[in-house]
Amino acid sequence: MEGSGKDIQITYNESLQPLADLLGSTKRPGDHYSAGAFETPMPALAVEGVGAVSFPVPPAQARALIAAAAERAPYGRGDRTLVDENVRKVWQVVPGKLSLRGKGWERSQPALVAKVAADLGCDSAKVSAEFYKLLIYDEGGFFAAHRDTEKSPGMFGTLVVTLPSAHEGGDLIIRHAGRETIVSLRNDDPGEIRYAAFYADCEHEVQPVTRGHRVCLVYNLVHTALPRSPVPPDHRPAVEVAAKILNAWAGGDDEPHKLVYLLEHHYTQAALSFAALKGGDAARARVLKEAAARSGCALHIGIVHIEESGWAEYTGNGDDNSSRRHYWDDDAEGGEDDGGTAEEFEVGEVCGGSYFIDQWHDADDQPVIFGRIALDDAEVLPVGALDAEKPDEEHFSEATGNEGASFERTYLRAALVLWPLARFDEVCASAGLDATIARLGQLIAEATAPGEAADATARKAARKHVHRFATFIPGEWPGYEDHGARLDALLGHLARFGDVALIGSLLPPVLARHYAAGRNPALLAISPVLGPVGSGAFFDTLFAAAAPAHPGGCLDLWRALAASALSDRRTELETLLETLIAAVPRTRKPAEPRARQGWARAVITEDDREESDDDSTPTPEKEPLSPEILAGFLAAVSGTLGDAACIRFVDDLESNPEAFAPETLLLPCLECLAKDGPVPLEAVARLWEQCAAFYLRRSATSPPEPADWAQNVAIPGSEKNPFLRELEAFARDAHARARRFPLATALRSVLHQAIDRAGLDMTHVTERKGRPYTLVCTKTRATYERTLRRYRADLVDLRRLLALPMAQIPKATPTVNRLREALAQA
Repeated sequence: MEGSGKDIQITYNESLQPLADLLGSTKRPGDHYSAGAFETPMPALAVEGVGAVSFPVPPAQARALIAAAAERAPYGRGDRTLVDENVRKVWQVVPGKLSLRGKGWERSQPALVAKVAADLGCDSAKVSAEFYKLLIYDEGGFFAAHRDTEKSPGMFGTLVVTLPSAHEGGDLIIRHAGRETIVSLRNDDPGEIRYAAFYADCEHEVQPVTRGHRVCLVYNLVHTALPRSPVPPDHRPAVEVAAKILNAWAGGDDEPHKLVYLLEHHYTQAALSFAALKGGDAARARVLKEAAARSGCALHIGIVHIEESGWAEYTGNGDDNSSRRHYWDDDAEGGEDDGGTAEEFEVGEVCGGSYFIDQWHDADDQPVIFGRIALDDAEVLPVGALDAEKPDEEHFSEATGNEGASFERTYLRAALVLWPLARFDEVCASAGLDATIARLGQLIAEATAPGEAADATARKAARKHVHRFATFIPGEWPGYEDHGARLDALLGHLARFGDVALIGSLLPPVLARHYAAGRNPALLAISPVLGPVGSGAFFDTLFAAAAPAHPGGCLDLWRALAASALSDRRTELETLLETLIAAVPRTRKPAEPRARQGWARAVITEDDREESDDDSTPTPEKEPLSPEILAGFLAAVSGTLGDAACIRFVDDLESNPEAFAPETLLLPCLECLAKDGPVPLEAVARLWEQCAAFYLRRSATSPPEPADWAQNVAIPGSEKNPFLRELEAFARDAHARARRFPLATALRSVLHQAIDRAGLDMTHVTERKGRPYTLVCTKTRATYERTLRRYRADLVDLRRLLALPMAQIPKATPTVNRLREALAQA
């Protein structure tokens, strides 16, 4: 994107200006507004507290209407409803306080609505007018520039009917696509009304009434069925010229991937579709749809998002009454707001932005999940379409600290988007992973669809197309996202395609970083495609990469493979087991604070501190290994490969008691094995012995109660800092339990940090009396108390070990005796 200063940062496609000129000259089936006089019997209008209204409305009766039934009309700003006579000064009478009848009036309304619909380029049979409210502008009444919101389903515009009432001023100004129209609605003829209708996205305002009263009925124009584009005049010559231009563009090597033609009207993102296009937009869409079909191009509609930010410049032109520019809506339930642009600031330099298209519909008006497709250079038509456009949202921030004033602005525009079908793959791939995987699935579905033998050549070409497109799928996926749904979709597509080479090229680099146990069912589905040997090689690579972080998922996947795809392939299962034996013990859990491990009080050194801050610590396991999964895996290994293979795995677990803790994993696993059924005794006995040895090393005797209050620590920096030296001496003092340190805030903070870093069994509380405050340090038995609690928990686990069937094996008798001795000493 190019440009600088106040200009929007996009570049237009000047080489295709002939296409833009052609579309710009396409005859419109209607316009953005309709206005005029309409002869009709007057309605039988009666208002609560006033009675029947006369025509022309006498000034005294207009004042009576205001006094008896009217209230100040609010406007919507964002999600707030406001009454501000600096923005809108008009009286309203809501439908519940009036009645509107009359046979002649009711007969004439369809004709008026049909005329308005025709002028706006709509199918009159599908347009109705819903009465909204009665408005009374007295002298000085006005409404600032604003756009209407679509207040009910199907609403697309507003109809204003001015009843006969003598007044001056109050002209309606309608602006759209660079055009400004002033409509006078003055009328005192009792035989006709004056009307104006316009699309809801047109900016409009009511100028002040200078004399008398402007009395009008306001209606919402609503599509009673899905809106359809009006039938245009004969556009065949335009279609032929457009098709020639698109053919030449699609065949060029240096042309942009797509064309983005911005539409005139504004459309809400939720309601955007080809069917909802208005006026000239509908005519241009029809021309491009036929031309695209003739030139091998795809046509879609979407919303262009242009989000920019940068530096603002202070102009000093603001004041209390004119410091912000807004769009206001005359609906009390909400409206549009341009974000409150302060006039004392203006856009300086654009420093960054985001440019993309989303909310896609194809030419058949079906939603398409392309996601966000980038808006690139030289893709936008017509030239200069956004140069004079106001942002849909604009926010300024005043300077703070060293930062200058800044701004953020957003443009939202509906656009027709074309690209050659030959570049369709590139466009899909540019939209991101979701669109790329969806496109791969579409191509695979086409390549694997049932067909006759005569289609062999086409099927071969379709499979080659799949392989070509697969090169767009990256091996590196963002690490901060959850890719579960994407991986499931990709695995499903590849299983359907059944190509071993494609599976081997696409999946390993992604699964190495984003594997999770939840992917196991989808992985099992591709195993039949790979075959036994291919499965062995594929899952061997996966286990080596994923088992340290996902031991539970990998062990469960091995068990599932042994029960299904590799049930009769001992060689492959043994190879996978050896990979797990090498990978699973590398699993780590987050380290405990160094000074709080074990019974002994640690000696903290500077080297220790640097080591504890090392970022190379292995990533904590993401999916903890559960006792149930481990028990199921051991049973599967014993049942498939025999007890010796199971023992090899069990022996390696002993090297990592932190990740494979006996108290939380191994002992509960033994209880699962005892409950679920017999397993060959040698492996189970080995695991039982490991658990027993662990507990005996840790809790064969009760922890000795400290004989004094000494804590033998070395506090870094004590050789240079006398206060740290005094703290260290206090910690080592066998008899002193408390020490007071009268220190300033900064020095108290130094002692706080030293106590926490050294892991001292010591509280530190600031006594806020006198000056300086005093840090009161008091020694505790925290380490001993933690160790004692753990010892008591270990005694419970010793009893659990003795209760297991493994304790009845004669070979276990010496260990059983030691366990009983430990319990007796307790």
